[in-house]
Amino acid sequence: MKVSRWVLATAVLLAPAIAAQNAAETAPVPPAPSYAETMEVTASRSEQPLLDSPVALSVLGERQIEQSPADNYADLLRGVPGVNVVQTSTRDLSVRSRGATRVAENSQVAMVDGRSVYLDYYGIVVWDYLPIDLSEVKSIEILRGPGSAVWGPNAMSGVINVLTKTPRELTGATLTLKAGERGTRAASAIWGQTRGTLSYKLSGSLYEQDPWPRDDRLPDGTPVPFGYTYENEGTRQPKADGRLDLDLSGTAVLSVRAGYGGTTGIFHSNIGPFAIQPGAHVVYGEVEYTRGSTDAKAYVNRLNGDGPNLLIGLPFSFEMNTYVAEATHRRAVGKRQLLVFGVAGRANRFDINLAPNRSDRNDAGVFIEDIFAVSRALEINAGLRLDYFDALGTVPSPRLSVIVKPTDAQAIRLAANRAYRAPTLLEQFLETAVPNVLVLPSGQPVFFYSQAVGNPELERESIDALELGYSARYRNFYVDAAVYRNTIEDNTAFFPSEFYSAADPPAGWPLPPSAVPPFALPKTFTFFNVGRVRMEGLELSGEVRPRLSTTLRASYTYQRDPRVENDHPLIPLVVNRPPRHMGSVSGEYRRERWFGSASVSYTGRAFWADVLDQRFWGYSDASTIVSAAAGMEVRRNGEVSLEGTNLLDRRVKQHVFGDVIGRKVAIQLRYRIR
Repeated sequence: MKVSRWVLATAVLLAPAIAAQNAAETAPVPPAPSYAETMEVTASRSEQPLLDSPVALSVLGERQIEQSPADNYADLLRGVPGVNVVQTSTRDLSVRSRGATRVAENSQVAMVDGRSVYLDYYGIVVWDYLPIDLSEVKSIEILRGPGSAVWGPNAMSGVINVLTKTPRELTGATLTLKAGERGTRAASAIWGQTRGTLSYKLSGSLYEQDPWPRDDRLPDGTPVPFGYTYENEGTRQPKADGRLDLDLSGTAVLSVRAGYGGTTGIFHSNIGPFAIQPGAHVVYGEVEYTRGSTDAKAYVNRLNGDGPNLLIGLPFSFEMNTYVAEATHRRAVGKRQLLVFGVAGRANRFDINLAPNRSDRNDAGVFIEDIFAVSRALEINAGLRLDYFDALGTVPSPRLSVIVKPTDAQAIRLAANRAYRAPTLLEQFLETAVPNVLVLPSGQPVFFYSQAVGNPELERESIDALELGYSARYRNFYVDAAVYRNTIEDNTAFFPSEFYSAADPPAGWPLPPSAVPPFALPKTFTFFNVGRVRMEGLELSGEVRPRLSTTLRASYTYQRDPRVENDHPLIPLVVNRPPRHMGSVSGEYRRERWFGSASVSYTGRAFWADVLDQRFWGYSDASTIVSAAAGMEVRRNGEVSLEGTNLLDRRVKQHVFGDVIGRKVAIQLRYRIR
């Protein structure tokens, strides 16, 4: 690998600080908690052992995140069982549990410390808008199934909760510099302090990468048609975050937080790529109060930016302000029962040029969950949430889970779950003209306009989920298995509703009207609720720690091809198909001065029908990605590591219209002052 100027600058900046340290013995590394000891908070909004989770849940721990070579959430989440990940550009990625993902995935909720980062106008999660660097993340909890009974609207396929380190855990300063292939350049700084009952942290980071190459080929190997190629772009992502915690008493904490996350680069959608312009960003402010078994928070998310479509020249400007307030209380009833209940309200204010006739959406909800230990061997978890959504009315989301524990180290769970996704603002109120092109047999391109309009009568997408799972720990080994069946009703599909014809040719049609091909030139596109899709699968995972210094894990996922039932005679329901087989093996090692990690992940071929028209639909190839990192401590407070993803430099095209993801190797230098 050619050494870049950033690598040299990194070495020059950190060398004096490292050299100034005394040659003291390396501080011992505390062992990471075992998987069986992990406490999770996402499945029930209350801290509980992972073994007692009422639904399937995976946790990425601090050591796994810190030693991973990943510099984005796609590479970090790729080995989680049941989680489908696709990266389409240097910055654009989609994540979905137990079902084929798609560009602009809108059924998976993501949060940072319980604060939703789901963008309601389009129903997406823009992962690089998260204002924190990965080095600030303590753990990531992945609820591998519907979560509306706890978290409300849009948690249809699952919930991902990114939990960050507290200011007390970040006391001191941490400086990190990174540089490598593909024009990778990154820098971050974190400063945390504790003054009695007051603790705070400030952080800032910048990440840049050049674009991945594109092959501009259709799935059948032919070149992309005229008008559908574009100049690719890399990404630049500035971030800043601050947090102040005040311990008011032994059980009460007031936390104030604010942050900024910006990005540039390519965003893929159903109608092609958009180029997010410099200055596009999300800012947030949050106040959270926790006292004993009660916590309450209020926060504001503000989104602003521009991103024109690169194929059709469609301008796109977006501004959204989201105001949320919620409270949760946990009450023990005797020694065997815990009630978790709460309220939440959410207001959205929009200024979207593609939906000029609607500027607000609101929803509110109440929920209750009853965790009842019938005996040592039997626990029942029952929950219900009612949400009022101004676009839908009142929607119930129930969940029932029965957990049988043959021993204290084993759990068998049977769960039934219902969740939903509300129509997005654009699905209901889109209103724009879309430039289009048809190439005649003579080779002459004909340009025309189609209207894209929303459907205010859209119903919610809903899912009924059944899951049977088994979890167990045996000394230093933890295993989890789950089989599931998910049935989605009223799928939302975007299809032509009208076509130009000989009696109604498009403006500027150069041939006689009789030459207009039937059902080939869309006049109007809109959204429909169409049919149902059933998905079934198997998930296996295990983790073993042969030594305190070493952790090994493996996972396997089988996903059956979706079963599609179409109840609309005129609209074909073509859905994406997830890879049938996925698997991964990974591990970390840390002892004295040395540390490292490695992973091998396999993803089978998948079918994509979510971009443009049938010409662009087809299968992506199966792929195997090998990644690794190795490093050492330098003196007492410094670390140097070499990190690489896709080390075999395999051609990985995760989506039929996506970039070609290749090898990326970088050097990282980190210096800590405690």
